[in-house]
Amino acid sequence: MSLGPEGGDLWYSHSDQRLKRDISELPAGTLSKVKKLPVRRFRFRESDRRQTGFIAQEVKELFPEAVREIDGYLAVDYARFGVYSVAAIKELSHASDLLKRENGELKKTLADLLTRVESLERR
Repeated sequence: MSLGPEGGDLWYSHSDQRLKRDISELPAGTLSKVKKLPVRRFRFRESDRRQTGFIAQEVKELFPEAVREIDGYLAVDYARFGVYSVAAIKELSHASDLLKRENGELKKTLADLLTRVESLERR
């Protein structure tokens, strides 16, 4: 990682395709993992300030690649959760598209059935 080009406090990670290999899509199922991940409120032992985040042991069960040990303690790579969130949103969007398509088909079927019922009632 390096500082942003403007010298500000933004952090950038190298992400150029030329630097990567074995590129593949994240497998489906990220949404179900994200849904299982508890979001916790807590205080660090040496602080009274309330925090919101994850417990590394719980993250490790679902996203082991987002946890590593540093100085004997587990640490979470929070930056990865932006990517996981995008994957989960894409899964939700896909499910929404399927439901919209199914809803449209059901509306058409209902309209056809109502037309048939009205036709039968007129006879």
